Amino acid sequence: MPKKENLTQESENQNQGSECFTVEKLKELCKTPDAVYEGICASKGWHKGRVVSMEEYKEASRCFLGAVVGGRINE
Repeated sequence: MPKKENLTQESENQNQGSECFTVEKLKELCKTPDAVYEGICASKGWHKGRVVSMEEYKEASRCFLGAVVGGRINE
């Protein structure tokens, strides 16, 4: 398992070059409904105060809203 330092460094590298906000601020900016916001945070393991880029938040939103209810994949 990577050390905490490495995880922080990787996160910083991913977010370089794009403006980052807390997930709470992005919820306001994107006008995300409460239930969707809570689902995004739960699915990504994000907690209050997490700082992410707008692109990362929108991608997480797309993935959450496009996921199958119940998490089952039917082939």
